This record gives sequence, C-alpha cells and structure tokens, in this order.
Amino acid sequence: MRAFVVIVTLTAGACVETTPRWDLTHDRVIAVRASPPAIEAGGSAQLDALVSAEGVARVIVPVEVTLSPDALATVVQQDGAWVVIAGTSEMLAAAQARLPTGTSLRVDAELVFDVAGIAKHATKSVRLSATGENPVVSIRLADGQVATSIETSVGVETQLSTDAPDGASVDWLTSLGELTDDDDPVAFLTAEEAGAGSVVCVRRELGGGVGWAIAALAVE
Repeated sequence: MRAFVVIVTLTAGACVETTPRWDLTHDRVIAVRASPPAIEAGGSAQLDALVSAEGVARVIVPVEVTLSPDALATVVQQDGAWVVIAGTSEMLAAAQARLPTGTSLRVDAELVFDVAGIAKHATKSVRLSATGENPVVSIRLADGQVATSIETSVGVETQLSTDAPDGASVDWLTSLGELTDDDDPVAFLTAEEAGAGSVVCVRRELGGGVGWAIAALAVE
C-alpha cells in the first residue's frame, strides 16, 4: 500500500493532515487524457481530464490550453472541447530530423481546469507523427464480471481487478472506505461505514495512453 501524501500543511506547531493517494474526497486532477494520445500530420486529439471535485469523480474539459512548442501544432475549441491539431507532414518531418535518433516528436499541452471553483494546472504530451489509442478500462469483481456499480457490506473485503499489460501503471481510488494494493491490477476495498460513493480505476501506458473506469459504490 502506498505511503500517505501531505494534502494540507498548517502553521508551525500545528498538526499536519495527511490523506491517502486513493482518497477521492479532496479536489484535484486525477488524470489527463488526449484522445488519441498520438496523431499523425493533420490529425487531431481532444483533451479532457478525470477530476475529483467535492468528493465526486467526473470528466471535465479544460478552460485554457497552451502548447509548447506551438510551431508543431495548434489548439482550437470545437463544440465546447479543446482539440490539438498536428502540423503538416513537411513541418513534422523537419522537426523530427533535428531530434536525436529514437527520440519521439511531441507537443506539450499546458492545461488549466476549473475544479470546484479552483484553477488546477496540468500537462499532457501528445506524440506527433505517430499513432496510438487509449486503453479501454473496466472494473471487475472477484467473479470476473465487469462492474459499473458495486454493492458491498460494512466490514467486508471486496476484491477489485482490471486488465493491465506489462509496463502499464494502475491506480485505484475511492470516496468511501479504504483501499489496499491500490497501485496493483488487483486491489481490495473495505468500508467500516455505510454510505454511497464511487470507485475509480485509472490505467496509464508507456506510450502516453490513459483510460479510466468509474463504478458507483453502495455500502450497506
């Protein structure tokens, strides 16, 4: 299980509040996604993020996006979404020729998200002159069934799992109860109080792909 991370630090002499990384009850950007994570010349990728806001996991779009370097791609708003559009094949080929052999061509998007009324900043790289897809993520219970909702009881340990290839990073999060093995493909959830919330699984891959699944959680 992961070590706790400091979320709030009080003045000298006061106590320090710590919160597990898997806790959804504090507001933050959990993962940023480019769909797709890699595009060829003239291709486009839409940007969004999974955030925790007031204890609820939701998908939102950024309020501001800037690119670096801005000569390789442009970013535009289309139907309320932010979209990165790669430059021409000639432009990308010239930029690739200036890079060391084996280095991927990419553009970095600097994003600002409105999370519960607070500006949160994040960065997402989009690979250029390449192709790729984000993983499709699912949450499974001990019987192997895909779960979009999870029902359990107080004090009962519930096994959660997801498919993850070698090299992938997995993160589990919950707004209710506690998680163990929260960075493994198989995790365990136990709640000591009844209530309703949600469980999230995020998978990140070496090529920049990211995907997530959200399941409603009910503890009786």
